[in-house]
Amino acid sequence: MMNKENAMKKVQAYSFALVEANLYLDGHPMDKRALKYYNDMKVAYEKAAEEYEKNFGPLTLASDHVTDNNTWQWVNHPWPWQN
Repeated sequence: MMNKENAMKKVQAYSFALVEANLYLDGHPMDKRALKYYNDMKVAYEKAAEEYEKNFGPLTLASDHVTDNNTWQWVNHPWPWQN
């Protein structure tokens, strides 16, 4: 298992790659290599985010880990940027 800081850096790296690929695809929508790259980064981001949330708590309010048994869990974990 990786530590929290490394897990967050991994999520952030894939998030950055998604944004950059998105910007490129806005200007080059028919670039099949770029679209494959975007899809690969999306899968990698989702995997990294899932691993982070499984080990350290939710990253966003859209996370499945925000509610549990009719209780609000968002505030029960440190914020993603806290150690």
